[in-house]
Amino acid sequence: MNKKNYLLWQVGEFFGKFAIIMFVISGAALLTIHNRSLYQFVLHRENLGQHVGLSNEVVLKNYDILMSYMNNPFKEVLDMPDFPSSRQGLQHFAEVRVLFIFAIGVFIVSTLLGIWYVLRMRREKTYWKLINLGKISMVAPIVLGLMSVMMFNQIFYWFHRLLFRNDYWIYDPKVDPIILVLPESYFLYCFLFFFIVVEVAFFLVYLKGKKSL
Repeated sequence: MNKKNYLLWQVGEFFGKFAIIMFVISGAALLTIHNRSLYQFVLHRENLGQHVGLSNEVVLKNYDILMSYMNNPFKEVLDMPDFPSSRQGLQHFAEVRVLFIFAIGVFIVSTLLGIWYVLRMRREKTYWKLINLGKISMVAPIVLGLMSVMMFNQIFYWFHRLLFRNDYWIYDPKVDPIILVLPESYFLYCFLFFFIVVEVAFFLVYLKGKKSL
């Protein structure tokens, strides 16, 4: 293999492994934000409807409307019939929707690149390269998951400061009562679910590499 071909091969290795990592992360993120059962669990466990004088069924209907808006880049207006919203609140949901769509885009691109890399490893019989990739990648979810439990408020704050350039995510329940049925406990469960999915996925990547030996 000449120098140019070797360089191209190394670039392919980098983007292939990066694609697998992003496939797992974006896939876990999409599973988390679309996990309706997780929200239902928190909704009924904490009886969130009582916080706004509505039944849990009505709250869930509005949650479904919100999620439909989040996943549809062509839907211009968010209208939750039982929850009035401020201009800032609607702006924040619009900004979150951009992240939702971005995650979908990352998932699609990383899936295509990941398939290419897996086919390349099968052709070269080099699945063993997944061993270190899975082993190293399993460390971060454990560390971040534990930190989420012990320092959730701080992490939640810096997570928003990192992703958003304004304070519109700090909702006033008087003008954006939707925040009363989106408690911090729900987001904590989302964080934990995300890290568990990532951990399991990278463990499966590791097992795939081990079984190839």
